[in-house]
Amino acid sequence: MASSYTNKNLLLILLSIIIKLCLCNTNIHRIPLGLFYTYDNEEDDTTDLIRTIFFNFLCINLTIGTPPQIVPFRLNINSPTFYVTNKYFNRSASSTYETINNKESQYLFEDVETGFDSKDIININGIKRKINFIYATKHKSDNELGNIGLLIPRNIKNDVWPFFDSLNKAEYINSYIWTLKFDHKLSILDIILANNEDRKVIGEFIIGDEPHNYEKNQTIYNKEKFIEIDALWSEHDLNWDIEFYKIYLTFNENEKVSKKFNDSKLNIHGDHRAEINPDIGFIVAPIPFFEKIGQYFFEQYRKVCNQIKIQRSLFRYIECQNNEKFNISNFPNISFVYEDDIVFNLTYQDLFILDKIKNKYIFLILYEGYTSDWVLGRLFLRKYQFVFNGKTKKIGYYKSMDDTNFEADYYDEKDKIINFIAFIIQELFLLVIVIFIIYLIYKKIKGKSKRQKRINELDEEDNRIDDNKNNELL
Repeated sequence: MASSYTNKNLLLILLSIIIKLCLCNTNIHRIPLGLFYTYDNEEDDTTDLIRTIFFNFLCINLTIGTPPQIVPFRLNINSPTFYVTNKYFNRSASSTYETINNKESQYLFEDVETGFDSKDIININGIKRKINFIYATKHKSDNELGNIGLLIPRNIKNDVWPFFDSLNKAEYINSYIWTLKFDHKLSILDIILANNEDRKVIGEFIIGDEPHNYEKNQTIYNKEKFIEIDALWSEHDLNWDIEFYKIYLTFNENEKVSKKFNDSKLNIHGDHRAEINPDIGFIVAPIPFFEKIGQYFFEQYRKVCNQIKIQRSLFRYIECQNNEKFNISNFPNISFVYEDDIVFNLTYQDLFILDKIKNKYIFLILYEGYTSDWVLGRLFLRKYQFVFNGKTKKIGYYKSMDDTNFEADYYDEKDKIINFIAFIIQELFLLVIVIFIIYLIYKKIKGKSKRQKRINELDEEDNRIDDNKNNELL
C-alpha cells in the first residue's frame, strides 16, 4: 500500500515537472509583424518609393469573435488605447460579442469619435479569452485600422481600455513587457518597405517577458549584459523617449573632412532627446544635424544630390544620383551616446537605400523645420532591439546584440556546438522522464492485472470448495 502511494506521488511530481518544462512560456506570445499601406488620395504619385515608405504602418493581425474574424491593428507608440473599427470587425456576426454599456459613447482622443465599450473573445496563440476594447463606429483615419496603443497613461479613464491592461486582466500576460524582433534575413528596404505580394511578415511582436527568458540563444540574450535606460515621462503619459548624453558624427573614412577640424568626432549641438518609434520607417533628425552633414558631406555633392519636400507635410528628405561622383561609403558614422559605455552606431549601410527604379540613393533621415527632437524609427529598431517595460518604466537593451541582427550567424561555432549539445541533453532528459512515467504506468497496470488474476483464481478456488461441500452434503 505504501509503495503504491509513493509511486503515485512520484508520478504526480514527474508529471508536474514535464508540464512546467513544456508550459514555461505560456505567458509569452509571439505575433507576426507586417506592414499596412495607406496613401493620401489627394496625391497622384503613389508609386514613389519615399512616399510608400512614409505612408506605411507596422501592424499585426488578431483573431476576434465567434466565428473568428481576422482583424488588422496598427502598433501605435503615440496612443494609450485599444480599439477595433467597424470596417474590419462585424460585431453582429459574432455570437460572443457584448457591450459593457449599451449607450454609444463619444471619445475625445486619437481617431475615434464614437463607439462602444465592448468585450469579445480574442485568440492569441491558441489561447481564447474575453477581453475589453473599444468598438469604434465613427473614426477620422482613412485607413480605419484597429489600434494597439503602446503608450502608458498615467491615469486610466473608465472609457479607455489599454491593450496591455486588457491582456493582463484576462490573464494572457503577467507583465507589461514588449519588444520587436525583425527577421535578420531581410534587408533594410524589406524591413521598411515589405512587398504586399511576396512578403507580408517582416518580424515579430513579442509580449509577456524579456528575451533571456524565452530565447534559446543565451549568447545573444545575456541577462548579465542587460542594460536599463530610464524612459521619459510627459505630462500625461509615459513616452518611450530617451535622453542621450551626446550625439556626434565620426568621419572615419573621409580624410579631407577630418582635416578640417582637429577631432574626428563632431558633436551635434542641441536637444538630444529621442523618441523610439516603430510607427515610422525612417529616422527624423533636427535641423542642427542637417546643418552639420550639409556642411561636411552633402555640400560637396550639391550637383548630384537634391533636397525634396513631401507634399502636405513639413518632412523633407535627400536623394542622390547613383554614380561615381557620389560615394556613400564616405558618409560619417552617427553615434548616439547614452553613457560613455553605451553607444549606438549607425553607418552608411544603415542609412542609405537604393531606389532601383530611379537609380538614386535615398538618405533615410528626414527632417522637419519645427522640431529639435530625434525620432528613431524602424531602421534603428532593426539594428538595436529594445525591450520596453511598462512596470519598471524603463527601456532595456542587450549590449551583446550590438551590430548582430540578433541571430546565430554572429556567434562562433563553439557556441553553436555548446547550444546544440545542451538542446540534445534537454530533449534526452525529457525523453527519459516520459519513458520512466510510461514504465511506472505499465508496472502499475501490470500489478493490477496480476492482483486481479490472483483474486479471480482465489474466487475460483473458493467456488470449487463451495461446490465440493455442496456435493458432499448431497
